[in-house]
Amino acid sequence: MFVDVGYQSFIVYAVSTFLGMVLALWIFNTLWEWYKKPRLKIVGFDYWSIVNDKGQVVGKYLRLIIRNQGRSTAKDCEAHMGLMGEGRFSYMSGEEAMRKRIIKVSGGLCWSRFGNPFKINIPPQHSETLELARLNDNVIQFPTEKGWKHLRLIEYSIPDSGKTYHKKGIDVRAFASLDKIEWVVNVFCENGDGDKIKIKPLIDAKEGFSIKIVREKE
Repeated sequence: MFVDVGYQSFIVYAVSTFLGMVLALWIFNTLWEWYKKPRLKIVGFDYWSIVNDKGQVVGKYLRLIIRNQGRSTAKDCEAHMGLMGEGRFSYMSGEEAMRKRIIKVSGGLCWSRFGNPFKINIPPQHSETLELARLNDNVIQFPTEKGWKHLRLIEYSIPDSGKTYHKKGIDVRAFASLDKIEWVVNVFCENGDGDKIKIKPLIDAKEGFSIKIVREKE
């Protein structure tokens, strides 16, 4: 049987060219998607004072600043926090001060936009603020994904008694007594890269309660 070598070579060349074009197109699309995808970054924090009718500052809101450093809109951006610490609360008296307690709080956070939504879109090279906590009358409170109308419950447990109870806030002085504290915030979106940071609570006699962002080395 006679086989046209020239025709056979042409078929091989055509198939190879087609496969090469498909591969090149796939590589191009992959690189393009990587180039233009959203990239969320926690770039700082902000405070907003709570002022009473007499003009006195009685508390403050603690917010994180989130920036989309990518080249396209970050869709359905949301954030979650987790806090855990343990210690003996020295500000308590008598037997209560000697009992070790474990504090746990976790859940979704809300954004600082009107209505405190749980999910938002962030355009490229644009920043938004995220509600992290609120300090009011020396008690720190946390929002939920439903906003400030529904405060996050904090779980308190006493290991040596098996008792567990819940409160809607933490006395600021408790942070100074916590030996081990882990406070983490994760922010992410549907179509790009997210970010994660640790938060260190700071207690100062003059400045009161504040926070410091701790970023682990990548």
